[in-house]
Amino acid sequence: MKYWLPLYPLAVVNLTGGTKLMSAGALLGAREFSGAAILYCDTDQRKFVFLAEGHLQPDILDFDAAAARLTLRMVLTAHGKSPSGWRFDTAPESWLAFGRKAFDLRWRERAAFERSAFSKQVRAFYRCEKGRIPKAAGKLQALLGADLLQGFADDLPTPVMEFLAAAAAAGVLTKTSEGGFHLTPPGGGRNPTPPPPKGIGDNSLMESVFDILKG
Repeated sequence: MKYWLPLYPLAVVNLTGGTKLMSAGALLGAREFSGAAILYCDTDQRKFVFLAEGHLQPDILDFDAAAARLTLRMVLTAHGKSPSGWRFDTAPESWLAFGRKAFDLRWRERAAFERSAFSKQVRAFYRCEKGRIPKAAGKLQALLGADLLQGFADDLPTPVMEFLAAAAAAGVLTKTSEGGFHLTPPGGGRNPTPPPPKGIGDNSLMESVFDILKG
């Protein structure tokens, strides 16, 4: 930081990501340079926050406008994934349809998802073991058949139910005869989620579905 900030006075120090100690260290380091812009991306509130009074606060796009401009290439490159090493499989049309439906609902009806605390409840449902997805085969088996809706105290808004129905149509979830939803078992369903490499004792399948649903 002491090397780069003097060379690039308009650089932004981004505190987002990493561990708490890493973010705290970056904040303390950036405060030594009065001109440095110090940014935190608050994904829960969907906004960018500039910290430290008296530091540069550049005029940038708001959170939603910036998110709308992101491309797959930009995101993967930002995570250090070289385009030369990218490998892609062709997704089934049902998954593509779910992706389009999910993006439309989560973007257009995000207020409904926020009111129902959908992402928070999904996190609590799947990460039910001290904030982590269980690893023991018995606990994973129980979670596999558990109704996702059991964590919600109130009826979910229509857009959220449409989102879950779209996930079921794609084979990510299975809709029960009682109107609930549970994870589609490995190898089950019309377009099932791929089985984890080590069977039900490996929680990678649960991790994948959690990432899909939480948005």
